[in-house]
Amino acid sequence: MSTQRDQQPLVIDRIRLRWWGWMLLPLIAGFALASQGWLPVGLLMVLVFGTVFWIISLSVALVILLMNRPKKEPRQ
Repeated sequence: MSTQRDQQPLVIDRIRLRWWGWMLLPLIAGFALASQGWLPVGLLMVLVFGTVFWIISLSVALVILLMNRPKKEPRQ
C-alpha cells in the first residue's frame, strides 16, 4: 500500500489543442442530428452540458498555455 509520499505529482508536459478540435466534431454532429429530430430532447441536454464543459476546458487550457510561455531574453 503506497503512502502519499510515494506518489509522484501529476505534471502535464504539453497541451495539445488538436484534441479540443476533435471533441468539437461529435458535439456539432449531435446538435445537427438533434435539430433534425433524430435524437431525443433529453440527449440534447447532455450535448449542452458537453458544450459548456468543452468551452470551460478549452479556456483553461488556453490560459495555462499562455501563462507558461517561455520568457524571451531581452534584446541588447
